Amino acid sequence: MADILVRLERYAVTGTLAVPRELNDLRDGIREIKAGDVRLPFFDVPGSIANAIRLTSGFFKSSWKTPRKHIDEAIWVRREDLAL
Repeated sequence: MADILVRLERYAVTGTLAVPRELNDLRDGIREIKAGDVRLPFFDVPGSIANAIRLTSGFFKSSWKTPRKHIDEAIWVRREDLAL
């Protein structure tokens, strides 16, 4: 849990991570923070005052590629949020 918080804080302050492999661009504005086997898909919230991000889900990665269902879910959440 501490690894995740450190990465989220670092991303919030700098917009990037020290080790580029900890941050992955997935698809359609969805990015992913990696902390060991934990993956956190997210997107930047446009127009937010504090440059907010929205975590869409979290899961344990057990394969080389991020499962499509998790990417599709994140895209769905992003579309729903941006439609408001």
